[in-house]
Amino acid sequence: MSDNRIRIQKHLSSLNLLSRRETEAYILKGWIQVNGKVVTELGTKIDPNVDEVTLMPEGQEALKSYTYIAFFKPVGIVSNCPVEGERQITDILPPEFKDLSTIGRLDKDSEGLILLTDDGLFAKAALGNAHEREYLVRVNGNFTPSMAERLEEGVYILGAETRPVRIKRLDDQCFLMDMTEGKNRQIRRMIQKVGLHVVRLKRLRFGNVRLGDLQKGEYRPLTKFEKAGFSVGEG
Repeated sequence: MSDNRIRIQKHLSSLNLLSRRETEAYILKGWIQVNGKVVTELGTKIDPNVDEVTLMPEGQEALKSYTYIAFFKPVGIVSNCPVEGERQITDILPPEFKDLSTIGRLDKDSEGLILLTDDGLFAKAALGNAHEREYLVRVNGNFTPSMAERLEEGVYILGAETRPVRIKRLDDQCFLMDMTEGKNRQIRRMIQKVGLHVVRLKRLRFGNVRLGDLQKGEYRPLTKFEKAGFSVGEG
C-alpha cells in the first residue's frame, strides 16, 4: 500500500478545484471517478502520483454554475420574505442573482455582511458548523464591564441559554461581539437582558469572510480561500 495515499477531499482541495465539503457532496452524488470507477465512500484515499481523479459531466457543469457572493446589506432592506412595501436583498442585486438565497439573515434594522448562494449544501454547512460571526454593536447607554461579563457567560433568551460570546469594548457605548450562533434578533434580545437597547448593529465577519471595503449595497464574489473555509471534515 502506497504511503502517498491521501483522501480525495484533500487532493482536490490542494488543487483549488473543490473544497473538502464540496468534494464530499460530489462523492455522495456519484460525480467523482478514480481510474474510471465512480467513488462511493467518503473516506476513499488515492495516490496523486498514480491514480487519475476525474469529475463526471454533471460535476463539471455544477462546478461552473454555483454562485457565492458577499453583500453589504443596508439598513431598511430585509434578508428575505418581504411584506408589502418592503424590499429584499435580491431586489437591489443585479437580475442574474435573483435566484440566490441568503445564508442566514440580518434583520431589517441591521446592516453589514451577508452571504448569498444557490448552493444548498454550502449554505447548510455554513449555518451548521458554528462558524463565528463578528458584529459591531452600539447601545443607548453606558455598557459596563460587568454587562459584558454577563453576556460573555450567556443569558437566557427564547427558552435557552446563549452560547458563550467574546466582547471587546471600544468605548462606553460601542463594542465588538464574536459569537457562533444566530437566533432570531439574538443580539438585540441579549442587550435587553442587561437593560439597554441596540441603536446600531453591523455584521463585520462571517467565518473567514470579512466585510472589508464593501460599501452599502455593494457585493463581490467569494474567493476560493473563503469558500474553502466553510468545508467540513479535515481530510
